Amino acid sequence: MEYSSTFAQLYSQGRPEYPPEVIHHILDGVPLGCQVADLGSGTGIGAYQLAAAGAKVWAVEPQTAMQHNGKAHPNITWVFGKAEAVPLSNQVVDIVTVFQAFHWFEFRRSLRECFRILKSQGRLALVWNFWQQQDAVSRAYTRLIYQLCLEATGQQPIFKHYRNLWERFEYFLFWNQIRIPYFQELRRYAYTFEQILSFEQLVALTMSQEFIFITSIEKNFVEDKLKSLFFEHSRTDTITLNYQTYLYLAARA
Repeated sequence: MEYSSTFAQLYSQGRPEYPPEVIHHILDGVPLGCQVADLGSGTGIGAYQLAAAGAKVWAVEPQTAMQHNGKAHPNITWVFGKAEAVPLSNQVVDIVTVFQAFHWFEFRRSLRECFRILKSQGRLALVWNFWQQQDAVSRAYTRLIYQLCLEATGQQPIFKHYRNLWERFEYFLFWNQIRIPYFQELRRYAYTFEQILSFEQLVALTMSQEFIFITSIEKNFVEDKLKSLFFEHSRTDTITLNYQTYLYLAARA
């Protein structure tokens, strides 16, 4: 599916950054100016944070609209490509990162590419933001997202569509920090942070959920659903969502 410029703008406007501690952890112990390949870079949210911290980033993204709306930084070089066929040479980067996108990739093919482009002592960093369910506002927003998806598609949102039973099993091993192909020393780290949004940013965050944008749900309908949530929980003219961020780190085998 090809994303439109409208979707890319909504994504850039509404999606959160990542906790600074995550960026520090990814780059910890690696020399300033290290080479990073950020796969499925989207509009470059994670890539920009890495670049601002001193890394030289190859932002690899297959969607033209996302690249065109991508963040600019002297340390970022945008590259058109997919995670399953990265247009970089063998063993050229110190780190491979994936922010909020690895679940879209073909599991083994993308990991094999990560292994190929990483230097011998390279590391893999996979990052996800999730709405924190211990927080009442974030829990209510999650329920609203599920409701919108149900009304739009007739089913609950599915985080990961497994291609077969073997891929499901390999993901089980990965999520539980047991094993990941081509890599070793798999560890998971958890962080929390807040995203403060205006009503317009909350609408953008919601409309940038793929299962909502690709359906026929009208923006006005989404705004009406969000108004009661926003005005019930807003502080002055903003609302705060709490996130749990997971960082999976592994070393090249």
